[in-house]
Amino acid sequence: MSAFSVHIDSEIENARKLHKKGILIMRNVLVEIAKGQRIDVFDLHQFIDDIICSLSRNPHALLCLTKNKQVTDYLILHCFSSCILNTAFAIAQEMDLEDVKALALGGMLADVGKFRVPKDLLYKEKKFNNNDYALIKNHVKLSAALAERIHSLPELTLQAIVEHHEKVDGSGYPEGKTADEISLAGKMTSIVDVFDAFTSEQFHRCAEEPTDTLKKMMSMTATHFDKSLLQQFIQMVGIYPVGTLVILNNGQLAVVIDQHPVTLLAPTVRTLYDIRKKELILDRQDLFLNDSDVSIVTHAKPDKYKINGLTALG
Repeated sequence: MSAFSVHIDSEIENARKLHKKGILIMRNVLVEIAKGQRIDVFDLHQFIDDIICSLSRNPHALLCLTKNKQVTDYLILHCFSSCILNTAFAIAQEMDLEDVKALALGGMLADVGKFRVPKDLLYKEKKFNNNDYALIKNHVKLSAALAERIHSLPELTLQAIVEHHEKVDGSGYPEGKTADEISLAGKMTSIVDVFDAFTSEQFHRCAEEPTDTLKKMMSMTATHFDKSLLQQFIQMVGIYPVGTLVILNNGQLAVVIDQHPVTLLAPTVRTLYDIRKKELILDRQDLFLNDSDVSIVTHAKPDKYKINGLTALG
């Protein structure tokens, strides 16, 4: 059982309401950008306070909802999901409250410059060519220009925006900074940005399961990410994040409903279906218990079993 103040069952409904509200807020930001208006951050700051409260009670309620994306609304949902992930990451780092808020705002605004990129490019289903990449890369400068119009923007927020595509080996953009030159905010937001992008359905690529994405990202630590920070991110979300469908060694299909604070391979699950017997079976199992000989074999593809892990959470 996790050490958070409430169980996910008690927080999930509030998290769903916050998620729905967050999408509306991001749509309003999009309207302001489209009209060339300044982004009104008053509502953003108030909403970020609500996000922090929910994540402090139990982060996995909101975190699991970041998987819930429609490809047509990818960019709006990516901005909001990056806000949630960055906020949770900062809380897990035990940052000061003002720094947590600054990282939340950085995650939310890091990609707003893409709203100024031609729509046909954002919705392109084929792989990008060199000219496409040049236009896409320009979104960092566009995001920074929009953010700098905000009064009293925290330095951490600007760092998150301008450095979230920098890589530790210096091969990133826009400035090709190396590990020692990239701020903590930039390194954290880079991890969040890639994790959310890889686990999201986009016009030019299919969504990956979080477990596969985390494994891939660990193989990229020599070039892309700060290894220690990425390990801390994985500790936060879990090897099998809440909402992930998994196959157990007893032949049952289950959904992860809670994380163990130390042993990431032994979360709490809710069994849903016996694959061998082909029958429904609802039960709750804490895989960390000493008397439990049940373990996770692998994660499962939701489409294969026509079961949505988020829906199965209740």
